[in-house]
Amino acid sequence: LQVLSNQFLELNENQVPTGRLLDVTDTPMDFRQLKLIGKDIESDDLQLRRTNGYDHPWMLQERENQIAMVDEISGRKMTVSTTCPSVVIYSYNYPNQEKLKGGKTGSKYDGICFETQYEPDGINHEHLHKGILDIGERYYHKTKFEFSTI
Repeated sequence: LQVLSNQFLELNENQVPTGRLLDVTDTPMDFRQLKLIGKDIESDDLQLRRTNGYDHPWMLQERENQIAMVDEISGRKMTVSTTCPSVVIYSYNYPNQEKLKGGKTGSKYDGICFETQYEPDGINHEHLHKGILDIGERYYHKTKFEFSTI
């Protein structure tokens, strides 16, 4: 996984953003270079312990190909580009007993989700986007998931 982001939003003990932007440097949240998703997922990092894995908003700097996920075994690659200012990356930390394709029951970390959006809880933090539209204002954002081979 690679995420072009220098900062992520800190979450409190209730998994709600505090509004504090933290630097990804030297943390398990640093995906600026391609890194195995599970490399640090079970580390003793407070942010990961609070969510049982990844479930955090990353602030996006670029506007093209901000996220890349590569499977070197199959040769598949997915890139994500968005006009949204952030992405919440969720690593399927709390699986339920639903059956997946092929009848398998999902296990912790079996999946990953990229939720492009305004910063969660921005309405309660002055420096974050409020996510509120005025009367007559149009909402327009674009997210592109592109699949290719390496």
